[in-house]
Amino acid sequence: MEKSPLHHQPYFDRSEKEFNNPVWDLVRKAHDEKKTKTAFYQSLNYINSESHYNESLLEAKSLRVMQGGRPVDLTWDDNKIYFQTNLLNYKDGMELASLRKLSEFSFFDLKLAQLKIKGDKIILRFEDQWDALDPYKFFDVMEDFCNFGDFLESYMVKKFKIESPNQSARTPESEKRIEAAWVLFQELSNETKHYLNEFEKKRCRDTCVEVFWNYLQKIDYIFSPRGYLKLELKSAYTDLNPNTGFETMYAKIFTNFKKISEISKENFQISFYKERSFMPTRRVAYVERTKLHFDDYLKNAFQYRNKQDYILSSLYLNTAIYTYLNRYFCEPELATYLKNLLARASGVSWKTASERLYTGLERYLINQNLIYQESVNIESALNIVIGWFKRIVR
Repeated sequence: MEKSPLHHQPYFDRSEKEFNNPVWDLVRKAHDEKKTKTAFYQSLNYINSESHYNESLLEAKSLRVMQGGRPVDLTWDDNKIYFQTNLLNYKDGMELASLRKLSEFSFFDLKLAQLKIKGDKIILRFEDQWDALDPYKFFDVMEDFCNFGDFLESYMVKKFKIESPNQSARTPESEKRIEAAWVLFQELSNETKHYLNEFEKKRCRDTCVEVFWNYLQKIDYIFSPRGYLKLELKSAYTDLNPNTGFETMYAKIFTNFKKISEISKENFQISFYKERSFMPTRRVAYVERTKLHFDDYLKNAFQYRNKQDYILSSLYLNTAIYTYLNRYFCEPELATYLKNLLARASGVSWKTASERLYTGLERYLINQNLIYQESVNIESALNIVIGWFKRIVR
């Protein structure tokens, strides 16, 4: 217990392309000029950086994009645009609980799309007038159909054993790669179990919470799981809610750790497959987002360090970096810098790890002018703020 947890490099490629940020200015310009259909195809180019759609797309009246192994179909006429994707197979006599859950998704989780039964399929569908479809609305619709659609499909397959018409289109990872990943997953789980047991014996409950947070984020970072394991992680994240009461949340830590760490090899294996998604899950890490993310973490870590709680400080900042890398695309230089910080804080004394992580993050933020240092010319500050707003997507 004298050394910090080990850091591991990502094992599986996320297969995600970043948003095509320069195109966003073209989207906004088309929208401001009320060229809705131009904003439409430029929005597709923004969401998927490998797309190069132009006016000729409009004449086709239809488009199919692949979200992994699942087709998302867009069709349109002069007045309206229609979105549809097949999520699940439907048959008479489905469990009432599964239909109730689909209703919950429709009312509480989906932003704009609607779940419908069409023949022998459960589909997502949305339609809108061209004049009413602004770029932000289009983004929300695509979020429903792509990223939330992936979650919804995986959830229903896992929870209710409903078949999906898209499973056969997915290519699993090689057995050799899965076997090596399984060994690494066991090592990570055993390390985490050791920390949890030791800190629980010492009644260091806040530390146990941070150990578990760190465990979840490291699984996301190292393995980038999909399907079954991804759903278990999402459920565990949801249960880490202090609003439910600390005792309730704390008890679920050990329940969820057992569920995840003791996942069967079969369920582990089906959590990894090769596919390219049309829409990425991570967001763009603008300068202001970086500042907001790390500011709070550094403030809290500073308090832990003042109390000489180097263990909690180290775990807390480890989690800060993993969370950031999992949540955002960032500049290659920053990604390399953060990964090097994690490597330098790996398997060393808690005090050394705390010092390296804290000073490393603080130094980066200061060097990037993300921490207030001196008086700033008002005109320059306004220009910077205006520039930020132009870059903010959502």
